[in-house]
Amino acid sequence: MRPTILLALLSASTISARVIPAWMLSPPASSNIGRNLDDSTIIRDTDEPTIIRSGGKSIGIRSLDESNVIRSEDDTIIRSLDDSNIIRSEDDTIIRSLDESNVIRSKDDTIIRSVDDSPIIRSEGQGKIIRRDDVEIVEIR
Repeated sequence: MRPTILLALLSASTISARVIPAWMLSPPASSNIGRNLDDSTIIRDTDEPTIIRSGGKSIGIRSLDESNVIRSEDDTIIRSLDDSNIIRSEDDTIIRSLDESNVIRSKDDTIIRSVDDSPIIRSEGQGKIIRRDDVEIVEIR
């Protein structure tokens, strides 16, 4: 045999079609995991909750009962409930957006609301509003 024919027969016998099972090509339907090219973002979808995790920033986004929870590496949580945004920090400060106004609630139930670029501090326990436009105090009973 000529060397070219022998080489052609050898290469033809070593090349074969591989059958890859479908489960190796894609993850199960109950959990989808996607990664960016830099291998930093994982998106996992398991039944109802959706979790997006970033390797660099450790951000998780979870959707539970039509609410979104975003958790960052400093345990800041942003939750969307009924078209309102809640941002919870380590010291349990909550920032809520209601009717295009921002509400910041601290541990002692003090509310700071910004309406029309005027900060308002409301203390629910004392029933008073302090508006800081220079110095102006308004009490509500």
